[in-house]
Amino acid sequence: MMGAIASKTCKECGQGFSISSEDLEFYEKLGAGEPNCCPSCRQQKRLAFRNERNLYKRKCDMCGKSIVTVYSPDKKFIVYCKDCWWGDKWDAENYGRDFDFSKPFFDQFADLVKVVPRLNLVNVNQENSDFTNYGYANKDCYLIYTSDENEKCYYGSYVWDSLGCLDCLYVLDSKYSYGCVDSVGLYECQYCRMSENCRNCKDCYDCKKCSNCFGCVGLRHKEYYFLNENLGEDEFKKRLQKILSDGELLKKCLTEYNSLIANFPKRATFQVNCQDCFGNYLKNSKNLYWCFDGRGAEDVKWGTNLSTNVHDCYDVDGCAFLEWSAEVISTGLSVNNVFASDHGWNGNFELFYSSYCTGTHDSFGCAGLRKKEFCILNKKYSKEEYEKLREKIVEHMKKTGEWGEFFPIKFSPFAYNETLAGHQYPLSKEDVLSRGWKWKDPDSRDYLPQNKEILACEKCKKNYKIIPQEAEYLQKWQLPVPRFCPDCRHDARDTMRMPRNLWQRKCDKCGVEIWAGYESGGKEKGRAPRATRSLSIVYCEKCYLESL
Repeated sequence: MMGAIASKTCKECGQGFSISSEDLEFYEKLGAGEPNCCPSCRQQKRLAFRNERNLYKRKCDMCGKSIVTVYSPDKKFIVYCKDCWWGDKWDAENYGRDFDFSKPFFDQFADLVKVVPRLNLVNVNQENSDFTNYGYANKDCYLIYTSDENEKCYYGSYVWDSLGCLDCLYVLDSKYSYGCVDSVGLYECQYCRMSENCRNCKDCYDCKKCSNCFGCVGLRHKEYYFLNENLGEDEFKKRLQKILSDGELLKKCLTEYNSLIANFPKRATFQVNCQDCFGNYLKNSKNLYWCFDGRGAEDVKWGTNLSTNVHDCYDVDGCAFLEWSAEVISTGLSVNNVFASDHGWNGNFELFYSSYCTGTHDSFGCAGLRKKEFCILNKKYSKEEYEKLREKIVEHMKKTGEWGEFFPIKFSPFAYNETLAGHQYPLSKEDVLSRGWKWKDPDSRDYLPQNKEILACEKCKKNYKIIPQEAEYLQKWQLPVPRFCPDCRHDARDTMRMPRNLWQRKCDKCGVEIWAGYESGGKEKGRAPRATRSLSIVYCEKCYLESL
């Protein structure tokens, strides 16, 4: 993915960016225009079309039943429940219209999207898990997002194949664990990070195959360790019980634990079984460039949250089983040769500028189509008519400066602060409105005084409740009732991770030049916890492994 490089200026932020000869070859093969925006601005546009965590109640506009949806009641869209949207009582082709060469393409596409019915949530094979989004095969789950094949999990994001887990982030194949981040194979653990195959551990960092440990850092195959000290079973249990019943003592121990983390060498980036990858939090992948949070991907540039079998793609987020595509978000499942599209699944191919299309091919500027072909703005054409009109529209878009670009943020169905763009690229309300984008103020009904039934978040003041399953877990493990709402707890967990950025620095042991998720001097832009942000010690992979 290297080669001759040309410099360009981003038309959004004015910053310079580069495009290589390999990039140009990719866009030519895909049949797409080269980008005129830098990678960050391109991603910001895509993320503005994904609302993961903001759920609302309204009625299905077809059957009238109460539903949970990502579209607040004040949004003037037609929203269907999953049964109605996937049913055969409506056809998106009925919303088709002619293309008007006197108007920009994006304006016409936005007008189409406003009237085509929308799916309330992006869930598949869910059971008793109405308050979830971007989920697959979850059972008895509540407020989990972008999570698959879980049972009885609550308040989590990016949780997979887990049972009975609460308040977790990027956790896989774990059971009965709480407040854990970036961990695999945990059993009855609380507040563990970057840990693997641990059992009955509390507040542990970068530990593997440990059991019955508290406040430990960097241990392997250990048991009954307390702040990295071997106590033995009886003394460990006594010490643990003592601190759990004494808030001040627990606070002191956690301060020592954070000190251990601060002085423990960090690996520059987290990659497992990867080859020629430039990014972070990657597994079983090959030839990735500037990618974050991916597994099973190959030959991808500028991607995030990549799942199985994403290959030969540029600028993709939240995708799986996707190939030869660019500028797409929330797309996959046997999809290929798709450009500038959001939320498309199940066999789409040769699809440009689309939204919520499934099983559709050779179409352009369409929304909500299922198993269609040769459509433009949802209107059906013959193959010959389609190809001629498509060519004319591309030339029209080149003249208007639209060709090669993702949809403008102003056309997103969501307010900017409802989306992943608002999280990854935060802006003030004033900045958002000055750019012509939408903003959603909080609902005053979510902000009530605290009482026995309703709690008020100490940070954002929003109200929240403790569900029975949560109360049972907290009582069993002698954990305090959380003082913050689920969203603020999620934000706190997210700051424990390295940001989606890399900095060039030197290994603090051997001095070799490395790229790391920690900026030299510990300036990780406020996204790492305070205990690890101060002058982080960072090793290259070789030195890190030798230090264990």
